[in-house]
Amino acid sequence: MIGLYRRLLRRLGLDRRAARRRAARHRAVAVVIDGERLLVIKRHKRGRDYAVLPGGGVEHGETAAQAALRELHEETSLTAEIDRPLWTGRHNDRPASYFLMTAVRGRAELSGPEARANRPDNSFELHWVTAEQFAEYGLFPPDIRGPLAELLTTDPDAPVSAVATELSTRSATVRVSRGWRAGRRRGVVDRGRWS
Repeated sequence: MIGLYRRLLRRLGLDRRAARRRAARHRAVAVVIDGERLLVIKRHKRGRDYAVLPGGGVEHGETAAQAALRELHEETSLTAEIDRPLWTGRHNDRPASYFLMTAVRGRAELSGPEARANRPDNSFELHWVTAEQFAEYGLFPPDIRGPLAELLTTDPDAPVSAVATELSTRSATVRVSRGWRAGRRRGVVDRGRWS
């Protein structure tokens, strides 16, 4: 009888998990570019392989930009500055803000909670990928692949053509900001310190 009651609550969206989803923390994401490559975290979790950008939840009292910088350092040991916000959207039903990083320093090495939790059935690996590899790596959420590919392949001085476009699926919604430029790939990376 209890199992039936729990299934009914789950179907109505009134279970504990649904309440946690409704109160989900905002996700802040760091977009780190080296030429035509993007830094991702390749994951293997519960038999599933995919990749995500460095990022995580915004903590109480911090802005999304501060959280993106903190998460980048915690997960990759890199330090950086925010070049500009790229877009806002959704990641697993959570609001998400994406920021382009500049003045990136350090050596990209897995660190923080991800390094401590890294094991065969829940692995984390840092990889540099090109736009052509997004599908192969299963970059998640899939709706960010197009805007990221455009960011990686456009002339650094050309405006982003996906202006004010909103992409929606069950997993993600991405809104590309009007007027942002594709970013100066040269100067985003301190080549003497990258691995």
